[in-house]
Amino acid sequence: MYDDDAGDEFLEGVLAEARADQDLDTPGPGPLPVPKPAGVRRAGSSAAAERRRDDAERKRVERLKRREAGLLETPSIDAVIVAALAAHLARMGVKDTVALAGAIGGLRVPLLPVFGEAKVVLMEKGASAESAALMLAGRLLGTPQTPKTDAAA
Repeated sequence: MYDDDAGDEFLEGVLAEARADQDLDTPGPGPLPVPKPAGVRRAGSSAAAERRRDDAERKRVERLKRREAGLLETPSIDAVIVAALAAHLARMGVKDTVALAGAIGGLRVPLLPVFGEAKVVLMEKGASAESAALMLAGRLLGTPQTPKTDAAA
């Protein structure tokens, strides 16, 4: 039978030899690193909800920067352009011209008066002249809507 209380001379000798071989002046490798969890895996709907929250936050920051730069949201700019165009067409008498001709073919509308009227409306809404021109150019001509700042000037 095996006696747990009895010491194994061979084992005691091996352990004593291992202890003697240790260099006590050199620190050991330290504790083993604990691996970090790879992250909580989200279910499909949870991951999609997280993406929507991230997108909403990104858009919120983008809208805030546009407001701080004096730029309006695209639907507001579009509404101003449409109102300016409608007013200009009315002043040109386009309704009567189209009624007489029976078609709109060949109708030419100068853009500068529409641009000018829309710019005035945007400035009345609080935009600077430069910001108003940039917003309109962005919507009508597809140019970037980036106002100059003091750092860029």
